[in-house]
Amino acid sequence: MKTTILFLWSLLLGSVSGSAQGFVSAEPDSVKVPCPACPGADWSSGNPPAALTNYPFSVASPITGGNTFTKEIQFYDYDLFIPATSTVSGVEVDVIRMAGGGTMLRDSVVKLMVQGQPMGQNGALQGNWLFQTDTVTYGAPYDTWGINLTPAMVNGNQMGISFTLASPNVTLAYYQVRMRVYYDLPMGVSGVQESNSILIYPNPSENTINLDLPYNFEAGQYDIFNVNGQQVERMDLKPGSNSKNVGHLKSGTYYLNLGPLGSKKIVLMD
Repeated sequence: MKTTILFLWSLLLGSVSGSAQGFVSAEPDSVKVPCPACPGADWSSGNPPAALTNYPFSVASPITGGNTFTKEIQFYDYDLFIPATSTVSGVEVDVIRMAGGGTMLRDSVVKLMVQGQPMGQNGALQGNWLFQTDTVTYGAPYDTWGINLTPAMVNGNQMGISFTLASPNVTLAYYQVRMRVYYDLPMGVSGVQESNSILIYPNPSENTINLDLPYNFEAGQYDIFNVNGQQVERMDLKPGSNSKNVGHLKSGTYYLNLGPLGSKKIVLMD
């Protein structure tokens, strides 16, 4: 099920910037391959991946061919919302991905999708995909990808990201494509609500988990339990962004007890 978070992290009146900063973050509801039958590529035997209804999701499709070629896949319909008076400062996308059996796989062109069309600068990462689960980030909090993004663009259901991949022969999987849009909001603007949502990513994870916690979260020590109810870890957490290494724990399912905010499931992988 999709998780969306709205978080404001600078609310001090009289600040130097004179504005509040925040972000919205969510997973996509839809994915498509613009040309599933294009020569040289085969996505699930010619069929594009089905529309996304659950999260996390996996798109595992073979690309086969004798020569290097490219293939595009688009993730969109994020249901993001930022205030109409805000100014977009940047967009980043956290991706959990893996190259499977085959030879080489790399990004060719990665662009934001605005109103259903890839636009702006190419944000592709250098180097080949790893043949193991890998977490990467495209963009940055102050990177608008060469686009003058408006709140209307961000809030539209065709806001998304397009990946064009190059490979001679490989199987691939996407496990997460989470988009985060950062924005500035003039101080004194009314009607902005802060969410009590909790964001934990990547989840599943191999080594490090990131936690975005609401402004009213009480800083302190919180415990992680295994499925048998045994306490296996204690970590210091605070409102806002937290990054914790959990690579020393065995693979499996755990539960983070966040007190009044309840328990949240964490899945660790080898």
